[in-house]
Amino acid sequence: MLIVEDHAPMRTALYHLIRHSFPRLRVIDAHDGASALTHVDAHRPSFVVVDKNLPDANGFDLTRTIKKLSPSTLVAVTSIEKNALIAAQALAAGAVAFIGKDKLFDEIVPLVGAAVTLTDWAQN
Repeated sequence: MLIVEDHAPMRTALYHLIRHSFPRLRVIDAHDGASALTHVDAHRPSFVVVDKNLPDANGFDLTRTIKKLSPSTLVAVTSIEKNALIAAQALAAGAVAFIGKDKLFDEIVPLVGAAVTLTDWAQN
């Protein structure tokens, strides 16, 4: 699992939430798009959560690139901005979900759980 978030407190909080919820899941994080792509290339994570607005990347473009590098990686895009157009753009970029940051801590655990279960099932 990879968390791509430029805001350090949000990234840290997500990291701890995921590690607490899934103790055996390897969780790595990146603060920008360039670091995220390095991690995707090296680790091929099963799931990535991507902030829509990063200092060096647009989350939609980053999602497309992640999907090209690792087609089986599932991606969710998150943003403080939320509306139907942004959600549609995230899905069109290849994301499996769009989550507004106001709902992120409620929705990320079930989404990661489903992604990890789906990935485990597909590998067996």
